[in-house]
Amino acid sequence: MKRPATPDLPILPFRVIETQISGVRALTASGQTAAALLMAWSVFEATARAALGAKFAQPMAALSVVEMLVFEGYLSQEDGHRARLVARQRNQLAHGDLSVQISKVDLTDFTNCIQDVLRLAETPEVATT
Repeated sequence: MKRPATPDLPILPFRVIETQISGVRALTASGQTAAALLMAWSVFEATARAALGAKFAQPMAALSVVEMLVFEGYLSQEDGHRARLVARQRNQLAHGDLSVQISKVDLTDFTNCIQDVLRLAETPEVATT
């Protein structure tokens, strides 16, 4: 049986994404690392959609999002590696492995990566040069 098409996901305004990044930072600071990780990944995907537009209108596998951002120049290889590690933790947590240990340092680094991608998305000529 063919699955129905998923409607395109919205591209959120940068200011909305910025507000959510602040929320991720607050969750991280308060020690709610599992909630912060899931929210950070959601914000990461929203940021990817803001950066990539129609290339990322449909939901993608977590690692595909990372690969596309690296390929398009929004993430460095080093930040891509960091995001892949976070993607694995996100997948484990989202699929019921509540024993996943998430460090505040890793979350802070990942949140900084998201912030960098958002800055590049706001000035797209930077990512493509």
